Amino acid sequence: MNILMQAVVTKEIPGIPGTDVAGAAYEKCLNKISRVAHKDTKITISYPERSSYLLHSSYGEFLNNSGVIEGAIRGEKEGYDAVIICCYTDCGLQPLREVLEIPVVGLAESSMAIACMLGRRFAIIAPVKEYIPVYEQNLRIYGFESRALRQKPVRPLSLPSTANRFEQYLRYFEDPHSELIPHFESVAKSCVDDGAEVVIAGCGAVGPALAMADYTTVLDTGCPVIDPVSVAIKVAELLVDLHGKIGLSKSKVLTYRPWSEFMMQAIRKNFGLE
Repeated sequence: MNILMQAVVTKEIPGIPGTDVAGAAYEKCLNKISRVAHKDTKITISYPERSSYLLHSSYGEFLNNSGVIEGAIRGEKEGYDAVIICCYTDCGLQPLREVLEIPVVGLAESSMAIACMLGRRFAIIAPVKEYIPVYEQNLRIYGFESRALRQKPVRPLSLPSTANRFEQYLRYFEDPHSELIPHFESVAKSCVDDGAEVVIAGCGAVGPALAMADYTTVLDTGCPVIDPVSVAIKVAELLVDLHGKIGLSKSKVLTYRPWSEFMMQAIRKNFGLE
C-alpha cells in the first residue's frame, strides 16, 4: 500500500537560504511515526511548489489549497492508494474528496471521529491561539461540536513564539520533555478539569513528537492523548482495505459526486492546469 502524505508548506522556507527546515520537520515526523503503519505500507511526502505559510488564515488557506490539491491529484495519477493532508486545518480536504477516487484523510476530521469512540467529550490543543477560529469552524462543519467541550473546546499551547516555527518543531522531536510536554500537560489538565475525557494534539508536528516520547496519556488522569498523524495513517489504511475487500468507497451522491472526465479536462485546461 502506498500513501501520499501531502504537505501544506514547501520543503524550504523563503528567507532562510540553504535550509530545508520545514522538510526536515516533516521527515523527522515521518521517520518517527511511520512505525504505526503496516509493514507493507510505504508513506511518501509531497511538497507544494509554493505556500503562503499562513495556515491559520482564510486567504492563506485559499492560496495554499491549489498546491495541496494539485499535489494530491498528481499522486493519484502516480498510483498512490490514499492521500493524507498533513496539517490540522484539513485544507483542501473537501475539494479533494470531490475530484479523487482514492481515499482522502484529514488529520482533524479523522482524529475527532476517533476521539468520539474513546470518550464522551474531547478537547483540542492548538499550537498557537491563531488556529482557534479555524479549528472551531471545523468542529461545526464536521458535526462534532456537541461532542467537544462546551466552553473553550480548542485551547492553545502557552509556548513562547519563535521566528521560525519549524525550527521549534524540530526541537520538539529532539527534546520533547524540556519544553513541549510540560506546557502541553498544563493545558491538557485544564481541559480534563473542565470535563474533557480525550485530548487531541491539534498539530501535525506536536502530535507525533508527543507520541514518539510515549506521551499518550495525560499524567495522573487516565485521559488519552491523540496523535492525529498516527490516527490518519491507520484510517487511510482502513479505507484502502475496506475498498479492496468489500468495495466500500466515498459516496457519489451530491457532495462528492464526480465530474465527467470531459468537464474536468476542459476546466483544468482553461485554468492552465493541463
